[in-house]
Amino acid sequence: MPTPIIHTFQFYSVDQVSCSWDYLTRSTSNLAYNYCLLGFEFVLPVSVIVASYVGIVVSVRRQAKELQGMQTESREPIASAVSDAEDWEQRRLQLEKRHQERKLAKVRHNLHEDVIAAPDKHL
Repeated sequence: MPTPIIHTFQFYSVDQVSCSWDYLTRSTSNLAYNYCLLGFEFVLPVSVIVASYVGIVVSVRRQAKELQGMQTESREPIASAVSDAEDWEQRRLQLEKRHQERKLAKVRHNLHEDVIAAPDKHL
């Protein structure tokens, strides 16, 4: 269906089978009509459709990257919290080990003093 702007040309031909625009005549006005018909009723709408779809694809990809970045950022604090908890656990174990070593050293020291001070008492 021709657009209202191009409709003023009104170059239609009747064939044996169908009614269509006159694309066989090579007059200047007929060629102008055919090029306007091609440009405004095919190239322009297809260009708008392609540009719209490209815009949609670009927006979806940008949103996917932002969402992926948000997921990565949200996982980092959890990972750092887990590593912090592991660090605290290792520090606690080290302190506990030092505390037991000090207790053992104190017991050895006391035992050693007792043996030196009163050797007959322990035999």
